[in-house]
Amino acid sequence: MNYRKDIDGLRAIAVLSVVFYHGNITYFNGGYIGVDIFFVISGYLISSIIIKDIEKNKFNLINFYNRRARRILPALFLVIFVSNILAFIILTRTELAFYMESSLSGIFFYSNFFFWKNVSYFAADSEFHPLLHLWSLSIEEQFYLIFPFFLIIAYKINKKIIFPILLIVFFLSISFSQWTLINNHKAANFYLTISRAWEILAGVIAGYILHFKNINLSIFIRNILSLTSFTGIFLCILLFPNNAPVASILLLAPIIFTVILIISINNRCSLYTILSNKFLATIGLMSYSIYLWHQPLFAFSKTVFKKNDIYLTIIIILITILLSFFSWFYIERKFRDKIKINNKSLYSYFATFSFILILFGLNFFHFKKNSDEKIYAKFLLKNNVVELINFDDRILARNRIAYDDKDQRSIAIGSSRIMQINDSLDKNKIINYAVNGAVLNDIIPLTLMSLEKFNIEELYIGIDPWIINKTHLPLSWKSLQNELSKSIDQIKKMKKKNNLLEYAKNEVDYQNFYEKKIENVYKYLNLNKLQKASFDKNNSNRILILRDGRRVYPHKDKKFTPRMTTYNMESFEFSEDKFNLFEKFILFLKDQHDIKIYFVFTPYHPVSFIKSIEKFPEYKKIELQFKNFAKRNNIVTIGSYDSRNTNCSENNFLDDYHPNDYCMNKLINAIKEN
Repeated sequence: MNYRKDIDGLRAIAVLSVVFYHGNITYFNGGYIGVDIFFVISGYLISSIIIKDIEKNKFNLINFYNRRARRILPALFLVIFVSNILAFIILTRTELAFYMESSLSGIFFYSNFFFWKNVSYFAADSEFHPLLHLWSLSIEEQFYLIFPFFLIIAYKINKKIIFPILLIVFFLSISFSQWTLINNHKAANFYLTISRAWEILAGVIAGYILHFKNINLSIFIRNILSLTSFTGIFLCILLFPNNAPVASILLLAPIIFTVILIISINNRCSLYTILSNKFLATIGLMSYSIYLWHQPLFAFSKTVFKKNDIYLTIIIILITILLSFFSWFYIERKFRDKIKINNKSLYSYFATFSFILILFGLNFFHFKKNSDEKIYAKFLLKNNVVELINFDDRILARNRIAYDDKDQRSIAIGSSRIMQINDSLDKNKIINYAVNGAVLNDIIPLTLMSLEKFNIEELYIGIDPWIINKTHLPLSWKSLQNELSKSIDQIKKMKKKNNLLEYAKNEVDYQNFYEKKIENVYKYLNLNKLQKASFDKNNSNRILILRDGRRVYPHKDKKFTPRMTTYNMESFEFSEDKFNLFEKFILFLKDQHDIKIYFVFTPYHPVSFIKSIEKFPEYKKIELQFKNFAKRNNIVTIGSYDSRNTNCSENNFLDDYHPNDYCMNKLINAIKEN
């Protein structure tokens, strides 16, 4: 096909918008649409190439996939290889185990499905995943795998059916994406190929129109259309909200603008001169490498420095450009040249690097088995405090339960809002197994695991309003997915089983020769040096966890300004299913376990609560509903969301959501004394 410099210029605009968006550069809130522009461009280019080759009777599947491999794999393997080294140096064991799984998904092009199951793209922690961006590459590769077969079959039947089928699949895909949004399947909407197919197909349709239809437009009309569509793309990049539901009907605007631009522009248009200038064309040629490099560099820098300021962001962008130039000039160009690297050498390189990268990725089994959470849990057996780096809260709680060598009698389960619970009056202190942002899917398995391990007499359950919110279900609970499914089975059958801690009974600490070598390399290279970490209780820079599960947070000199408490309640919709499950769970506890149950309604900061109930009156309704349920089932309730109904003053809060241990002590002790 004829080379179009303007497409490279458009690629440059797309990739720079994505980089600036991930770098949190002001005015690029909608920069994420650069990925959607790439989808359209890919659909256009690939369809144009295949259609022209088929029309000339020279299309060959092997040659097509050979070209795709030469284009995609060399730079991808290089970036993953370098990222592997950085991951070994920077990431904790838990992070490394997840990273290795994500690297395998990137190598085999199923990243979109992997991250769909494990990561919300717009969650706060998504920016710490070095290979998260490979979800889009996986979708493109899945398209490349299927689309040629469709065209070959369509041409054999009748090429006139191509356009109607493209339109049908286009509308089916966009309908599916809207269905996922309406039914609150945002992760599926974002990651699944069928949700994104319409964007690629928009480019395919553009390629089909340019090949088969005679677009006879004057230069004046072409200038108007191309400049208008280009302006529209820029306005979308600048004006789209950074939390907009992706793959929604909103994205029709930049997709349509991109299609119009591709169809209308030619080398006599004013915009062609702009897009084909040497700078943009070169950035466009490097765009694939830029896209590959930018996410790992941003993610690793944020892991090391915790937060990127504007100066660090600029440095990261410059390093991205330098590395991208190297990988484009010396890797991409070289591997695409069949004279410099013949097919035999090509496949030898691919086989060697694939083996190395897959071997690295498979080590996630080792780092899952020997996770940081396991080390923390064992350390807490003999020490009163441990300094936390980066960890999976749920796995830590599970390991603390599994390895605890004391027969606990009183435990607290819930979110970070009850992490300060302790009992200074009781001989047997309350052990706290709360986890950040706990939902019902966390509370149930953690409670039943504790009851399986210990002879529990008292159970304190944190009743947060979001646990019955239909629109809120974070992916973090999936760390306990196996335990949850077993717990639900027990509740349905109203019969307890001792099978939730089987993983601990079957766990083997022995490491084979290979695992020992990997562990030694990790300990030598990794910057965290967990085995030498400082566990100083006076450390004010990081979160500490005490032996009883309470948290010590970094000291803040400045007083906070109370705000509206919207955490996990941005949009609330009562879930009857969740409330019914909660009821069955409590009835199961009362039927199968002889324990005293307390519902803890942790107060919000008084000023924050007053601001919140003006917009979210649900807080009071939810509290009343749970307290009525408690009254019907003879369950003691502690506290209130409204701190004015407790003995906690404004000075007894760490922030809007979290009372300090003094406040929580007063709540617990008031019940004990009565």
